[in-house]
Amino acid sequence: MTPEDYEKELTELENKFDSEKTALDEKYAAVNNTVKIGDLVTDHIGTIKVEKIKTAIINSVVPHCAYWGTRITKDSGKPYKRGGKRWVAQYNIKKGDE
Repeated sequence: MTPEDYEKELTELENKFDSEKTALDEKYAAVNNTVKIGDLVTDHIGTIKVEKIKTAIINSVVPHCAYWGTRITKDSGKPYKRGGKRWVAQYNIKKGDE
């Protein structure tokens, strides 16, 4: 085995590991997800209507979901006139909105 062969096999192993880890992260986040597209979720900043769900591992040891959606007003429950969209992390959702 040459050094080039070693590097090639090592790269293939690392790529396979990364792919399998990503699949496991997505599976874990999906199994622990309680929110569906169209739901309203609230965190310490405000409320959004969920349009997209992604997997994330930011500020957390285990994977979780991150929700993207349109900002909703507290008073009328309608989108803000100026619009605006943002992310809400699953671990930041206020209890009672899950």
